[in-house]
Amino acid sequence: MTIPLLSPKRFLIPFLALATMFVAVSHVEAGGVAGKRFGGFKAGEKFSLTVQSVTSSQTIGKRTKDKSSIPEGIPKFKKGSTVKFVIGRKGELTGPGISIAYIGASGKMNAYAKLPTYRTPSPNAASVFKDDKGRADGVILTFYLYRLNTNDLSGKGLAINRVVYLLK
Repeated sequence: MTIPLLSPKRFLIPFLALATMFVAVSHVEAGGVAGKRFGGFKAGEKFSLTVQSVTSSQTIGKRTKDKSSIPEGIPKFKKGSTVKFVIGRKGELTGPGISIAYIGASGKMNAYAKLPTYRTPSPNAASVFKDDKGRADGVILTFYLYRLNTNDLSGKGLAINRVVYLLK
């Protein structure tokens, strides 16, 4: 099954994740590193959540393959598995195969992002949602992997994998 390149289904979750990050960046809490609290979480704070859904797709040129396998370089979690997270000493969200820098917080949501660079062009993002008591209640993890498609000689060139995990 292929989904058109501009389909709302394709962009809904990444759009929501990016939108929440932009809101968070504009409302970064004062205190950050000096107070050793990052959006209400203390450095070293731990929490575990269960994977509710896994969405993986691969786009080459204008063709998208849903339910593609998760490539090397992106953490692999199965639906129903428990993922343990720790807030790092600089506020980063860490877990198995994950270390994503703290961007900021807004209300009941913390935003994390690894922005692309020349050496690591694939971005990652996370949003941690909190309950009324400030405890982690849900997480959206979004991973991208950009690479040259060496299996396709048609000139399409770039392969983009996207994996989104929803945890509760």
